[in-house]
Amino acid sequence: MMSTEEKPPVTTSNPSILDDDDDEDIFGPPKTKKSDATAASATASASMPIATATSDASPIKSNDDLFADAHDEIDLDGDGLQDEPPITPQLRLNESDGSPLHEHRLTPSPPLPVKSESTVPTLDPLITETRPSISPKPAAPSSPASISTTSSPHAAASAPIASARASSKKQEEDDTPEFPEHVLEVAISEYEKRGDGMNAYMVYKVVTKTGPNGIPGYAKKLYEVWRRFSDFLGLHEKLSGKHLHNGLIVPPPPEKSVIGMTKAKMGKGTEEDHGTSEFLERRRCSLERFVRRIALHPVLMMDCDFRDFVTFDAELPKASSTAALSSAGVIRMFRSVGDVFTKIAYHMDENDRWFEEKQNEVDDLDDSLKKLQASVESLVMFRRELAGGTESFCKSMSMLASCEENTALARAFSQLAETQEKVGLLQHDQAEKDFFIFSEMLRDYLCLIAAVKEVFYERVKAWQNWQTAQQNLTKKRELKTRMELSGKTDKLPQAKQEVTDAEKKVEELEEEFGKISKQIRKEMNRFNAQRVKDFKATLLQYLESLALSQQQLVKYWEAFVPEARAIIT
Repeated sequence: MMSTEEKPPVTTSNPSILDDDDDEDIFGPPKTKKSDATAASATASASMPIATATSDASPIKSNDDLFADAHDEIDLDGDGLQDEPPITPQLRLNESDGSPLHEHRLTPSPPLPVKSESTVPTLDPLITETRPSISPKPAAPSSPASISTTSSPHAAASAPIASARASSKKQEEDDTPEFPEHVLEVAISEYEKRGDGMNAYMVYKVVTKTGPNGIPGYAKKLYEVWRRFSDFLGLHEKLSGKHLHNGLIVPPPPEKSVIGMTKAKMGKGTEEDHGTSEFLERRRCSLERFVRRIALHPVLMMDCDFRDFVTFDAELPKASSTAALSSAGVIRMFRSVGDVFTKIAYHMDENDRWFEEKQNEVDDLDDSLKKLQASVESLVMFRRELAGGTESFCKSMSMLASCEENTALARAFSQLAETQEKVGLLQHDQAEKDFFIFSEMLRDYLCLIAAVKEVFYERVKAWQNWQTAQQNLTKKRELKTRMELSGKTDKLPQAKQEVTDAEKKVEELEEEFGKISKQIRKEMNRFNAQRVKDFKATLLQYLESLALSQQQLVKYWEAFVPEARAIIT
């Protein structure tokens, strides 16, 4: 065997194997990048069959030469990357007896140099992947299967996938709508007028049931209290003052109506005046929906003010600030006008796409519900006009029946008048169902959407406060820097303290902004879930009323068919 000092001339049949420098120090710096011609030749030889590549190899080398070749083949280029996948060295055969040479290469005496990055094969043999080395010392390759098993890219990819799934699962848990564990059953069963003249007022009976399991803070199973309309407005004002700035959606109460209430006060009775009766019934339904929405909220239902409202069997202190012509009402009016100008003048740069999408959804829902509510109101008006026209037709038909001399024809006219009278009552009843079931639900949700927009505006105000605090902190830091540069050391401790306080204020406002954003996410999920539930129930109830109305209409006309046939015979 030739020594390493006297090498035979290197042939060019397979430069990828014989073009290594055997005298290179294996512990030295990495080799410089090969020339383009050498790399191209190595690529061409790598694509040849293994038997052809090994047939042109040089005579058997010593163990030192083999170890040097192994070092050159697994060594990286100067730029830390390997352009082509290396030829598997353990498949080269000894020309003398055909035995594999990898037995000598698996037990090198000196350790291989540790590299910061290693090129490992992927599932596609034409793609290489570079990743940080895990082990401080490279392990000796035993077989291609072991290499692909220990350094599979799927092992590294599984970690971020698992992390993403965990994050997604946590986000779903945060976005899950929260419903109260205990549900109150609240209803307003009746109302009555107390007092006389302009001193009269209406009171509403609030009936609350806690259920068989009971609720903490509610000692009895049943509560019955009487509340004025101003008590409902006072409850909303208290709940808004405590929970609105935290991102909770406080259901809105029905609007005040000075004209309607004046008619109710001056009216003789609810049964004599249809307009007054309709106004009071409409208000009763609106107040019932208001307290029910509060009872369904997991936080508002446990509020002490709401608990006193439904359980305290006595008159509550009169909420004077809710009067329409009070000083507090004027202040609220100017405050609302100021908020409108603030929304127009101060624009928030929204960086959270979720909030941007939700605000657009709320705006679209608001526009759609307004159009639908206008259409339903027109439908109610047309049904009432139709019921009124049918009633007039009945009266005219009855008068004609009384003047008719032919007995059979007079009987037919009379029966037709009675049938039309029933149809008119049915049409009027359906108009009332259209109004109280569908139109009022839409009106209620339009007010609720206004409350949702108010919650979004509270988030904008929290962001404005945060930005203002950041600007104040910048000014404090600039003032402190000027004092340090000018040498004014007497006021420097005070300036440092002001900077510290400003930094603390910024952190508090940033945390507050994060909390209200998180709370609004939960509130919107709960709102959407409850909205879908309410719309399904309302639509089902409305369709059932329409179906029953049409079935009853068919029965009326089927009963009239014999009378119509009697006219012909």
